[in-house]
Amino acid sequence: MTLLLPFTRCQPTVFNSRDRNYAVRAPSLTADSTPPAVKRGDLTAYCWLFLIAALLSVVPLHAATIDGQVFDNITGNPIADANVMVIHYTNTQLVSLPLETLEEHLGTSTDMAGRFSFEVFDKDGIYTLRISHVGYKETEIETQPSTFIEVELTPESVRLSEVVVTAGRGTPGKTPGTLSNIDRSLVELAYGAQDVPMLAAEVPGAVAFSWSGSSVGASQLKIRGFDTDRLSVTVNGVPMNDPEDHSVYWQDTPDFISNTYDIQVERGVSSFLSGPAGLGGGLNLATSDAISKPELNLSLQAGSFNTLRRTFAYRTGVVNERYNFTGRLSQVSTDGYRDHTGAKTNSYFLSATRYDPNMVTTLQLYGGQEEMDAYWWGIDKNTLEENRKANYSAWYEYYHPEYFPYYYDDERDSVISYHDERDYFQQPHYILHNRWRLSPELELNQSLFWIQGEGFYEEWKLNRKFYEYNLTPFDKIIDEDGDGVVDTVITINHTDLIRRKYVTKDQIGWMPRLNWKLSDAGMLGIGLELRSYRSDHYGRVMWARDLPEGVKPMHEWYRWEGDKDYLGGYANLDYQLNDKLKINSGLQVRRITYEVNQHKMGAFTEGYNYELDWLFINPRLGAAYQLDDETSLYASLSGAGREPIDEQIMDADNPDDIPKVDKYDREEINPERMWDVEIGGWKHYGSLDMGANLYAMFFTDEIVSTGFNSVTDEEVFENAPTSRHIGIELEAKWRNPLPGISVSGNISIGQATLGNYKIHHVSGLDDNWNPIRDTLNLDGNRIAGFPDVIGNLRLTYTRSIFTGSLHVQQVGKQYMDNREDDEASLDPYTLLDGVLRVKLKDTKRGMGVDIELRGMNLLDLDYEPYGIVDVEYGTPYYVPASGRSYLVGVTLRM
Repeated sequence: MTLLLPFTRCQPTVFNSRDRNYAVRAPSLTADSTPPAVKRGDLTAYCWLFLIAALLSVVPLHAATIDGQVFDNITGNPIADANVMVIHYTNTQLVSLPLETLEEHLGTSTDMAGRFSFEVFDKDGIYTLRISHVGYKETEIETQPSTFIEVELTPESVRLSEVVVTAGRGTPGKTPGTLSNIDRSLVELAYGAQDVPMLAAEVPGAVAFSWSGSSVGASQLKIRGFDTDRLSVTVNGVPMNDPEDHSVYWQDTPDFISNTYDIQVERGVSSFLSGPAGLGGGLNLATSDAISKPELNLSLQAGSFNTLRRTFAYRTGVVNERYNFTGRLSQVSTDGYRDHTGAKTNSYFLSATRYDPNMVTTLQLYGGQEEMDAYWWGIDKNTLEENRKANYSAWYEYYHPEYFPYYYDDERDSVISYHDERDYFQQPHYILHNRWRLSPELELNQSLFWIQGEGFYEEWKLNRKFYEYNLTPFDKIIDEDGDGVVDTVITINHTDLIRRKYVTKDQIGWMPRLNWKLSDAGMLGIGLELRSYRSDHYGRVMWARDLPEGVKPMHEWYRWEGDKDYLGGYANLDYQLNDKLKINSGLQVRRITYEVNQHKMGAFTEGYNYELDWLFINPRLGAAYQLDDETSLYASLSGAGREPIDEQIMDADNPDDIPKVDKYDREEINPERMWDVEIGGWKHYGSLDMGANLYAMFFTDEIVSTGFNSVTDEEVFENAPTSRHIGIELEAKWRNPLPGISVSGNISIGQATLGNYKIHHVSGLDDNWNPIRDTLNLDGNRIAGFPDVIGNLRLTYTRSIFTGSLHVQQVGKQYMDNREDDEASLDPYTLLDGVLRVKLKDTKRGMGVDIELRGMNLLDLDYEPYGIVDVEYGTPYYVPASGRSYLVGVTLRM
């Protein structure tokens, strides 16, 4: 039994890769078996419930430290490098003493997450703190040890902040929405060369995996079971999702975390103001550009699978009180865990900021270049048991070396050896941000951007029909004896070949946003989204075993263009009705037009051309209620819609596919629409934060995958008339239960079920070996790919120069298709990761060295985080992940 898992740049879900017309089959391998799998972890959902319950029920211990966090009171973002100083001390006899009478200087500065902590000599005394930062009004506050405090600073007219653009951001516990922040301290602790999804998988309801089987290369993220194509992703408010397939290709911007200040993750309908609707949630990445001190960093990491990360970064600090420059160059490479899933990536990030009275302007250029081996194949169960590392692209080289011919390069003047299948792409981003404070009440933010992209993927195809590739059959003369006498004449209409599928992309956009402070209680935001996208897709035959006379390599066999335009606007109102109740209401209107022009050539005889037009009106209403200083509640109701992606409408690379539009008498695939209800709250008890959230998401025409069709080489999608996603999410953070220790955890329990949904499936074969098709009612069945239980627990110990942290993630059972077949499911798994870090610092020379050791999957479990089913035969195919792996790193800071 054979099959490939499709991965195309023009597919939704995790199978997205640029314009990939998938489908070649992956035979079972005969390589030596790998060692027996370690027994899977059996930590159940009940254990996680117990852990979370225990975490939520503890009472903080007293410690003689003052702890807190400093925020920007406009954006809610944490402020790094703020000075925190004790200026007064009052003892238990209420005797007040000025600063100069203290025995030692008491104070510190905030870290990248805005947090601070320092020891004091009297755990029962009252301390007055002065908090200050360049560009903010300083403030004073009284506090006692063992009371975690949150301090808000008000920006001056010019704010030298770490984060330049904060569009669409909220504050957990204060904004009516389900939010989680991955702050800078966690980013620094958890990041070790992996892609963004692997880092973001620690928030409630999130899971991630990589097609290479390791943590680097072609990674995918799910939130509440929704793939990246239904998550809205922005960087400083600029959309990252590809306009045609809505996916985010993290390998195109490798090592981007090095310039990421923090990540805000929103679950449910995202409140982000641009880009595709985030039906399952959204990620808002904020970059760290401005900083008050010059920095120069050199970083080197190396580990399992020949993974290597090299980074050079600098920050000038503020120059002449007006300018700031930031730069980074990185190279990340790996062989991957699975055979022939290696990657070589280069990336860059350049930023220049100018500060003027009442204005901040930032110009950014970032992107990367990636070249990866063929990573988009899956393996059947027999192959999984024989060789977990198996990959179809490697199968030919290992077992059929005669299938590796020579072919001409792009210049057609030399011959190069064909080693393996690969994906190549580069994508620079040119971004201009401007923030202009027109008056104390009015601020204009603008983002102007241009995103380019070009590349190809290349693969070997067996016994393909000439008509598919715009080739004409021809007669071939066979002289078996070589005596000049024709022995036979055969007609050639099939051949083995190597092909490339190219794509070029250009996207420009302008997003102005006006924030108007109506009063001390109200803020109105109004904005526009204007974007235009153009793409050109074409394929070339690089080499073929047999070609008609006169046909040379680089022969083009298809071409089509896709044009997509966005016109949208929004209004958002935050209003504080009283000391306790805050209301948020918003309305987003988006009109999207999409035009496809398929050229007539070869088998593409029709040259399909169509234009589609969608209008989405997305309302939002929420309320946050502050019961007391420690307790807040929120509720929200949101509506959203999302258009189908390009290949759900038509696989324009496939000559046999017909567009699913009325113009061609096909049943259209409808946009999916949904309503999302979120109800939750936060409880603060000293250094303990606890959160709970209930959600219910009701879909009309949800686009669901029915599996992969190995005959037509396509993943199959259909509209489910109705469906629902319901669940509960619990999370908690406990700082300093014991000196130097912090604990955080979360658990998500939910179900995604179909309603009034029927499919036609193959139940067997008749006497003539023809498929027997039956109708199957799936009403009430769980939707494939949505785990019922996801849990996380992190324990971190920090003392002096040492930090150690352990992270445990539990992912429950996942069905691989919508029939709830236990034979086509992914078993639950439990992962344990850890990091040890030592930070050495020479304060006199202003230098520091960070040394770290990371371990992934420390229990060395064999597990499969992703898979899909062949809809024709019901055969499941798996993407395995690696066992235990390591990464060692050294960073020099100057």
